[in-house]
Amino acid sequence: MTPVCCCLKQAGRALHPATRMTALALFLVSFLAAGELLASGDESTETESSKDESTKTESTAPAEYSRPPHKAVGARIMVSSTHRGEQGERNHRALVDGDLSTRWSSDYVEPQEVKIILRQRVDIHRIRIHWERACATKYLVSVSPNGKTWQKAYLYLDLGAEPVPRIDTIRLPGTSTRAIKIELMARVRSEWGFSIHEIEILDQK
Repeated sequence: MTPVCCCLKQAGRALHPATRMTALALFLVSFLAAGELLASGDESTETESSKDESTKTESTAPAEYSRPPHKAVGARIMVSSTHRGEQGERNHRALVDGDLSTRWSSDYVEPQEVKIILRQRVDIHRIRIHWERACATKYLVSVSPNGKTWQKAYLYLDLGAEPVPRIDTIRLPGTSTRAIKIELMARVRSEWGFSIHEIEILDQK
């Protein structure tokens, strides 16, 4: 209270009691107002700090979203036919564009054929086929070191397969190849063709 007493004198003489009370009231109002300003300033600083932390968190992508492209992205691809009449259907490059939202569809007839020519020879471990519901109930996968001579590697056969989207994982550990051929032999529905979102070529387990 010492600072208050110092403020209650004017020109070396004591102030009138009423004047002294008025001065004391003004001082207390000023003191409380200054405290509120300091408090609001501290809250503002804390808010800005929390915004910075939020920005750092949002800029860090979760690990599961960091998905490197597979070995067939951008590879040369050949198909026996392409159907473009339905929503979402793209050309043959959709098979290896690294985008699971695009898809290729064939004409409504069987058999059909897909060939993928890689940029260079690769030791593959798996092939993963992302089917739309117009999937195959029978198909043959062959591999080639040069795109000319072919060796049968895998036969899929399930004549009771349901017309639903699915992912087929074909394990071919230790297979060195430059080209992959998929012969689509039987459709899940006779009124449909074949439709695939992506063919992934993976060289890791």
